[in-house]
Amino acid sequence: MTLELKSVWKRIHVMNGRKFLVSGLLLLVFALPVTLAIDSGQLVGEPTTLGTLLVTYFAALAAVALLVFLQSKVDPKPATFFEGIFQYAIVLATPLWLFYSLCEYWLSNISPAIEALVLFIAIVSISVGVTWVLLSTWGAWRQAKSLRDELAQSVRQEEHLNELLSQAEDSRFTEYRSVIKRDVGEPLVRLLASMKGSGEGSNVLADRLDGFQNRVMRPLAHKLHPVTLRVGLIPAIQSLETHYSIHADESLRERDSQATLLDLNVVPQIFRWIRHLKSYDGGVSLTLTTDSGRLLIIARGVRVSRTLDPIQVVAGLRVVQISHDEIHLHAPLLGVTAVPMQHGTARKSPVAEQRSTRWRLWTQPPSISINLILYIGMVSAPAFHLVRGDAMASEGPALTLLSVVLPALIAIPLTRVRIRTGTRQGAFRVVGMWLFLAAASAILSNAVIALMAPRYQLPIGSGLRVFGAVMRYAVVGLSFTVTRGFLVQSGIDTAALKERKAETEDTRLEVLGNADATDRYLAEALHRSVQGRLAAISLLLRLDRREEAFAELQSLVSKTLPDIEIRLGQWTRNEISELAINVIQVPGLDISDEVDWSTLGVSQAELEAQLRRVINEMAVNAIRHGAASDMRVQLITDGPIVTLLCTDNGQGPSETLGSGLGSALLNEICSNYEGSWSLYRENESTIVRLVVTVADFEPQSV
Repeated sequence: MTLELKSVWKRIHVMNGRKFLVSGLLLLVFALPVTLAIDSGQLVGEPTTLGTLLVTYFAALAAVALLVFLQSKVDPKPATFFEGIFQYAIVLATPLWLFYSLCEYWLSNISPAIEALVLFIAIVSISVGVTWVLLSTWGAWRQAKSLRDELAQSVRQEEHLNELLSQAEDSRFTEYRSVIKRDVGEPLVRLLASMKGSGEGSNVLADRLDGFQNRVMRPLAHKLHPVTLRVGLIPAIQSLETHYSIHADESLRERDSQATLLDLNVVPQIFRWIRHLKSYDGGVSLTLTTDSGRLLIIARGVRVSRTLDPIQVVAGLRVVQISHDEIHLHAPLLGVTAVPMQHGTARKSPVAEQRSTRWRLWTQPPSISINLILYIGMVSAPAFHLVRGDAMASEGPALTLLSVVLPALIAIPLTRVRIRTGTRQGAFRVVGMWLFLAAASAILSNAVIALMAPRYQLPIGSGLRVFGAVMRYAVVGLSFTVTRGFLVQSGIDTAALKERKAETEDTRLEVLGNADATDRYLAEALHRSVQGRLAAISLLLRLDRREEAFAELQSLVSKTLPDIEIRLGQWTRNEISELAINVIQVPGLDISDEVDWSTLGVSQAELEAQLRRVINEMAVNAIRHGAASDMRVQLITDGPIVTLLCTDNGQGPSETLGSGLGSALLNEICSNYEGSWSLYRENESTIVRLVVTVADFEPQSV
């Protein structure tokens, strides 16, 4: 038994113990005044012994215990507050009736007040039982309907999310293709044409190329996926341009810097929206605050803004235009479930309709419950007493007991009948069994009356007993069967709802993570494939190898950039770690890859992809910052410790060079794999050493 089930059973036992204690005390409170009056002879012709009254009380207390036990089996958790009140009333009313009935039976010369009290409690007990059935069925139906509606809404949200995802792929590709073409491809084509027709010296051309790098490429890579996003949204906005002024209190800034303000996948989508804001001459003023589980960004002085794209909608962002120059952006805080805005009336999902099968309500096992039949018999025992008409002398208690036990005995063979859950045949069979139980108990009840007390076998009494049996089992029994079906269906829908919500949230986070990975891939691709190539071309120009430099630039424009577009167009959720898996070839740098990647094994495919990205980045930096011509790559495995060494013959980066994509990439890997990295000089060589720990690493035989 799981801990959760043990906890549930513990709560049920505690609840049953409390119910028994409270009901027993209330029974004593209601019975004590009459007990004292009977013992003193006030309600009878002569005083009786207190021992007889104590036996009567303990018999009623035993009935309380049995009702509490049966109630825990057939109706353990009330669906509503009022149903819980009626559960207590049932546990109290029938034993109280039993107490006064036994007093009436055992005592001679009983006062008419006791007879009236027995009749009154019997009517109250019947009323409580009928109300309990109605409340149970109504409460279970409401609970099931509420969950079904919520499940249907969840399905509609999932369909809406899927529609957004299909739009997001096209939107994302279109935007990035436009960035590559407008900001990189076309300027480079113009630059190549002007350089070919220019009579300027090679160093001048190299300076122009470096100027394009500084003016366009580096800011573009930062704008697409800034390293500062890892230290917070506010620093990333501040690093964009000077015309953004940010207002936020210290507590919000601290939460932002500690990554406790927003989900890490939501931050890039907010940044993407903000970076496209166009301002008047006075700049854009951004005020950040929180409101009802959401981050509210108030942007003032906005001249032009972009509508939210599908990815940003999936992230849960919402934009409200307040005035011609003021816009409010709402984003979910960390831990708050984001529900994408849904426009129009969504159609009802056929999945929800398929789950709403009426036959399942009638066929939830057990179809016939002995505990339920005993429970119904005890609760309706006062009604049997009313139909009987009087105490029938010595036969009274025996007949009342038989009215409870005999239907349970009849039902024992019915519990062995196999019922196919969720089928029409099964539902008809369940209804037939309850009708059979009602008819058989009515016939047997009349037969027992005829044998034990024939003088009371009257036609009207026989008819009322048939009616009572039908009400007991054909109505109450079937009603409770349907109630249990509602409760079981509610449990199924609850589990399905939790599963759907978890799947929707996982899909949403995966989409946002992929969008962030796309931004990062494009930034790194431009950084490595374009900036690295441009650095190499600039170096070729400074070496006065113009034709070779022009050929490389032509290849960059006609092949490399279109290849990036193609990769972005083919992007899928499962291709994130595969897009940059191969070590690139950097013009002017001879890379000696001495790594046997098979030693990592299939289980470490993600680590392999990350390490290859590191090698690519180190290759670009080696030629750009260190003017290296050779680089050696080694991988050393020692149990769970994996060490990557990238050694080049360059002069290394300058001391004034700050951190960039390379250091951000290394920091990310160290964070994911509990590692460390270092950059140092040794024997005229520059060495980058990365050490990571793989907990479940298993060396592969080669």
